[in-house]
Amino acid sequence: MAGSAFEYIERFVRARERAYLFENIKVTVEKEVGDDPILQRYGLKGLKKGDSVEVPRWIAEILEEEGIVRGLEEGFEVEMFRVLNREKLQGPHQISSVRPDLYLRLRRYLLSLKRRGPGDAHNRFRVYAQDLIRLRLNKIIALAASSAPVDQAIPNMTPEEIALYKEVHRVVESWKKLMMGDD
Repeated sequence: MAGSAFEYIERFVRARERAYLFENIKVTVEKEVGDDPILQRYGLKGLKKGDSVEVPRWIAEILEEEGIVRGLEEGFEVEMFRVLNREKLQGPHQISSVRPDLYLRLRRYLLSLKRRGPGDAHNRFRVYAQDLIRLRLNKIIALAASSAPVDQAIPNMTPEEIALYKEVHRVVESWKKLMMGDD
């Protein structure tokens, strides 16, 4: 049963990530692309340095790695630091509000740091990410195991956290019934 719950969450996260990668985002051209036929296929021709253009996120990630555009997740580390500090200030059953795409952005940012190679930036950011995940996960599990109402916490959770909460809550409730002989 636990395997199937995790498989559901994993499929859910992968589907959200695919949708996220197909979203158009605005980037700024850093280097002219010239007459590259592949880029022209995606409507990227005649762009000059400083131009803004909207492209699917997956294309923007590739172009950013090539130094052609910038604009992906600028300031994300600062945002993560703020989110982490805000989460630390919340009580044990209070979850701070975050953007619904927080974990999608986190995963993509970690991948981009990893592709650039190991280093201080990657290691430092991983520590921030692990701290934030640990804090929020502890709160979600505590809420799922308690009988306290979570009406105020759910709107502050990301879709991935809500899926986790529901699965953990379902397992905890089934376990309680089994222990009480109500199965």
